[in-house]
Amino acid sequence: MKRFTLALLAIFLSVGISQAQTLELQTISTGGADLSNSKGEKMNVVIGEMATEKLKSSDFVLTQGFHQTYLITTSISDDRKDITLTLYPNPTAQNITVDGDLNKGDYQISIYDMRGQTIQAQPYDGNKKEIQLNNISDGQYILVITKEGKLIEQLKFQKI
Repeated sequence: MKRFTLALLAIFLSVGISQAQTLELQTISTGGADLSNSKGEKMNVVIGEMATEKLKSSDFVLTQGFHQTYLITTSISDDRKDITLTLYPNPTAQNITVDGDLNKGDYQISIYDMRGQTIQAQPYDGNKKEIQLNNISDGQYILVITKEGKLIEQLKFQKI
């Protein structure tokens, strides 16, 4: 019985070792660079990178995971940084005045109701402008100023 238990243990251990998972050092990326020299040698360097699997052959190494050689970045510019804009009187009964000193440009003023429907839309030069509200009913509205489709400012007002 002892021999049988030892033989069974030896078989179990040998199968377990031959089927064991191999783990390699993996990292999580926060930056990196592509480097090359005059000899045409290239190297990709990362500061951390999460890799899920590595496949090797005599000709190449393929790292499967989240490594992105070609990274496209999108910058976000803030067109609203030096804006002085006032909307008065608020609340109003008949009209509102938008007073601003925006940079020159082709702006658009749009007025939306609380359901998101456009009530009015008109061009705006960035200076003082009075907007008639005789044809809209009482309620809360949002005045949105855009330039070339980009949001510049949005202000809430109430018509009474």
